[in-house]
Amino acid sequence: MKKPFWGTMLAIVIPIFSFTYSSYAFDRIIIAPDGNTYFAPYNGKGNRYIAKYDKYNNKSSWEHPVRNQDNCHLSYISLDPTGSKITYVAFCNLTNTKSSESAAQSFYRLVILDVNNSKEVASFDHGGSIFSFSPKGNAIVYAEEIPGERGSPAPPGYQGGVWLYNFNYKTNRMILPAPTGITDLNWSEHDGNIYLLINPQVIKYDLKRSKSDLVSYPGIYFSSDGKYNFSASESLIFRTQDNREMKDWENMIRNEGDYPDNTTFVYVCWSKKLNAAIFTVGNHKYVIFDPSQGKVIGSFRALFIGINGEGTKAAVHPLGSDRRAQFDKVEILNLLDLVQQKSGP
Repeated sequence: MKKPFWGTMLAIVIPIFSFTYSSYAFDRIIIAPDGNTYFAPYNGKGNRYIAKYDKYNNKSSWEHPVRNQDNCHLSYISLDPTGSKITYVAFCNLTNTKSSESAAQSFYRLVILDVNNSKEVASFDHGGSIFSFSPKGNAIVYAEEIPGERGSPAPPGYQGGVWLYNFNYKTNRMILPAPTGITDLNWSEHDGNIYLLINPQVIKYDLKRSKSDLVSYPGIYFSSDGKYNFSASESLIFRTQDNREMKDWENMIRNEGDYPDNTTFVYVCWSKKLNAAIFTVGNHKYVIFDPSQGKVIGSFRALFIGINGEGTKAAVHPLGSDRRAQFDKVEILNLLDLVQQKSGP
């Protein structure tokens, strides 16, 4: 087992002042392309906002309240690949409805903002956390969702299906009608197509042909060259050409954990710049794995909460002396420095 590499990380420590950050399952801190600013949801003034911070003055440069705060609650934020648009998902209560098991009580709303002025670019009722920007950031694809457990009643206006919105032409069209059981989707940069997971099946939507096909790939997240795909739901790695499971690589990654006999690993994200995947192996440890070299090229310990588009800067809650996450602090780690030190002489 390799020695844990989490000493001098050249990180920027940014205390979070004047508000309490709650790290729920769908909360995210996201880093702008310049690597110096980040966005975070926070509770302040009795409501929930999105704040923009920079590492130079450690304070907010703008705050955007969620629309209709009385009925809607922010639950998730994301940034497009260009860094010009920020997206949030709101969970909204329906008004003027009767309380009944057969009637919908809530709905999702997907909202896209202009980073420069925080004005709304577009919004979609029933758009939830299943969405993906195009690699160029000029479009977004999303699946309509119904709040609650499967079988919950649909809210008014819900049509179902998967929709594609073009920011340049301001057009929105359904590309797939009401697929049941969709759990994830990815607009992959390696071939420009959209992949949808309807577990255990994967559907590829070919944008050039405007046609969908069932494919045999187990995962919907791909390496930059498309040679490997990752199953986030099952934490497995496959060679795309023949769907061979890369068990030696999986075991190598598991062995980076503190308890290799019973430690699994979970795919977190792909780093475009490093040409590598980031996995968590438990106990607040993350490894950086390069499939072109077939080896782990770096690791760090923290609570991962976000990354920039290129995959060079990671936002984390640092660990205290008791190895528990310090939720009142944010560090911006330079992953390039981690890999250079790990791969150095």
